[in-house]
Amino acid sequence: MPICGIVGCTNRPSSQKGISFHKIPTIIKGQGEETQKLSEERRRLWKAAINRKDITSEEKCDRTIVCSKHFVGGHSACTPESATSRYRRARQRGEKRKRADAITSLLNLKKSRPESDLKEREHPELQNISTSDGDSFFYAGEGIEQDIQHTASEVQGPTKLTKDIQTLLTINGIENIENDNKARLQESNSRVPFTRQDLYSFEGYEKDPNKVSFYTGLPNLGSLKLVFNLIEAQMSNS
Repeated sequence: MPICGIVGCTNRPSSQKGISFHKIPTIIKGQGEETQKLSEERRRLWKAAINRKDITSEEKCDRTIVCSKHFVGGHSACTPESATSRYRRARQRGEKRKRADAITSLLNLKKSRPESDLKEREHPELQNISTSDGDSFFYAGEGIEQDIQHTASEVQGPTKLTKDIQTLLTINGIENIENDNKARLQESNSRVPFTRQDLYSFEGYEKDPNKVSFYTGLPNLGSLKLVFNLIEAQMSNS
């Protein structure tokens, strides 16, 4: 009959009621490199917590059991499979949130600026959603569960954007958007200050046709000229 693998403990599966026994977590393969690394680290931490020099082979590790008396809270935090699954789901939600924030920031650049921002324009910084990698370990694995719960609590609910739009962006795509936004901000700050008089006069845009797209959203100076002509005709009729 096997006994608890902790030095000095003589608990057996049939010795007392209300005591559960748990094996050292196995290494999970075939579910991705990240999942395998997590399971390897979890197994290493269990072996370090048990600290038995006479357990020299992986076969002996697989046969070693630990009773619930040695767990914080009196029980194992969770099974390796459920911990890995919850961790991966939390990471995926965090990545979706970051993509959604990048899309929102890009769309905000294309909206017209209010008059109060003509002299001083500031670009909203992209929010940084970070997730925990679960690097703490309370005796025999309890800390893994708490790290996963902390990660999940930081991730908010799903955004209103469709899944098709969310999956169009990769991490590299998000970095490209951030770089493009910074370049746009530097370009706008380097331009000659645009007064209110220039904003409402066609001559102001003729001095620098590149300001047409920035301040009005129109593609070129010809389109802006057409708009001014239409407005002038309407004002003359009234």
